Amino acid sequence: MKKFTSDVVDWWVKWSRIHRKSNLEKTDAEKELALLKEFVAALKNYHK
Repeated sequence: MKKFTSDVVDWWVKWSRIHRKSNLEKTDAEKELALLKEFVAALKNYHK
């Protein structure tokens, strides 16, 4: 799987801090983004 850029990870950490009121480490942010990417891919494949 393609790695996320550092900008994407940084923005996910900021979004998490603002909207979920949680402090997220970069490794955890990468895991959450990967899970979100898998979820979106599964939803796309669901309608095929």
